[in-house]
Amino acid sequence: MNRPIRTLLLAAAIALALPATAPRAEPFTFQGFLEQAGTPLNGSAKLAFKLYDADTAGSQIGSTLTANAWPVAAGVFSIDLDFTGVVFTGAARWLQVEVNGTPLSGRIAVQPAPLAASANALRGFNVLGSTPSSGQVLKWNGTAWAPAAESGGSSYSAGEGLALDAGVFSLNPMFRLPQGCPLGSLTRLGVMGWGCEPAQHDHFGESWSGAVDGMGFSVGQTTTDSGWSAIAGNHFGITATGIGVQGRAMGPAAGIGVYGEGTHFGVEGYVSTAAAEAAVHGLATATATAAAAIKGEAQASASRAVLGVHGHIDGIALEGRATSTNPGTATGVFGTSTTIGGIGVRGEGSTGVRGKGGTGVSAEGVQYGVSSLATDTTGVALEGLASAATGNTFAVKATVLSPGGVALNGSNLANSGAGLALQVLSLAPDGVAANIEARGTGASVGLHSLSEGEDPDALGVHAQVSNSSGAGAALFAEHRSGGVAARLDGVLRLTPRSAAPSSCELGDLYVHDSGALCFCNASGTPGTWEQINATGLCL
Repeated sequence: MNRPIRTLLLAAAIALALPATAPRAEPFTFQGFLEQAGTPLNGSAKLAFKLYDADTAGSQIGSTLTANAWPVAAGVFSIDLDFTGVVFTGAARWLQVEVNGTPLSGRIAVQPAPLAASANALRGFNVLGSTPSSGQVLKWNGTAWAPAAESGGSSYSAGEGLALDAGVFSLNPMFRLPQGCPLGSLTRLGVMGWGCEPAQHDHFGESWSGAVDGMGFSVGQTTTDSGWSAIAGNHFGITATGIGVQGRAMGPAAGIGVYGEGTHFGVEGYVSTAAAEAAVHGLATATATAAAAIKGEAQASASRAVLGVHGHIDGIALEGRATSTNPGTATGVFGTSTTIGGIGVRGEGSTGVRGKGGTGVSAEGVQYGVSSLATDTTGVALEGLASAATGNTFAVKATVLSPGGVALNGSNLANSGAGLALQVLSLAPDGVAANIEARGTGASVGLHSLSEGEDPDALGVHAQVSNSSGAGAALFAEHRSGGVAARLDGVLRLTPRSAAPSSCELGDLYVHDSGALCFCNASGTPGTWEQINATGLCL
């Protein structure tokens, strides 16, 4: 049998009790490994264990412990050893193991556990047999070890805001912050300590005043999320007309009630209900001087005093109302430009500027009263609409009071396409699409049309009647004082027809494609046409 590998496990450490008598050995567990011809042993073996006071030779201490037919599995065995009556004085001990009557070479040293070493330090000193209380320790009273209360070497006291209880420091309850406050709430120190409060100041109905060179009240907002306000004013009145934020400047100097400044918008108004009337509302109630409900000033170059009045879907970009009951001049929107090339009112969009009222749009300027621009290929620079069912309405009315002035000047400067310099439409039964009057004392012109196109078919004036029946005049000219109704400085060109019109009135004139110049000398349907030249036939 080969020499086994041996391991000593102290399941129950060799702990020494501390009575007045000498200490003794406590039982412990021994575990070993046995091989036979290089193969772990399976079966049983006769084991014997002896204690010696030296690793070789020496004297045996106590009796021999034997175990006959002790089970061994895969070479491993485990056994509890109890050397009853053996006393330990602190000297080393060695364990001799025998297997089937053969001592294994090499004894195993048995060392006392750390607890035993500490206990050995009490050797020779009496320990009282009284039962200690909870928290007590052994203290030397001069003659023996006796249970007593533990005490520190220094004394402590609780300072400001601290509490001391049984040697444990803690924060004074008066200064402890509350736990479990609602999200967004604030803590506030009261008579009974700190407590949770809602995240708003209880200053409802209060006011402050002062005299400082700076801001009286300032609130900063540094969040990176959009949509939050540094100051929010809310009015939740159900029946009353409330004001969310109100600013007043009541001093004798020119003050500003509300001043807004920003990198994108100085002041922005927003409405979210269908019954809302306006996002921004300005009201001027002064009766003695001219006051502006909303006034915009722009002092930077290429800037705009009022910009960004947007109407989406079917909205109106800018609406001005004058509801004064005074029959005098009341203007909904008034635009004035006092610089050369300036614009009093400028509108862009599908409908740039739309006016409604006694005077739909009235504009004054040093150079242009009204200037309109359409950049789309199918856009209309200026459109006038008179939709009254009755009455002599005017879609566009132009009047010149200066000598030599032009009442209406329409220009189409497009390089290509069939553009219109001016298009006026009236849908009223007796409406007039365009009424142009020149009342100057000089050589005024009621309508001046000029086409400078190089195409032979370019037209200065194009008139057309599209009604399906009845007599109509594509172009009608009348001189009420007996002068010349129509004056042509150039060629009068009549487009030849293949047949005579179905009806005519006395004075009508047309050219047949056979070369005949035909004159209506009897009105009717059909009328009577008379040939006034010797070429062709009036058919």
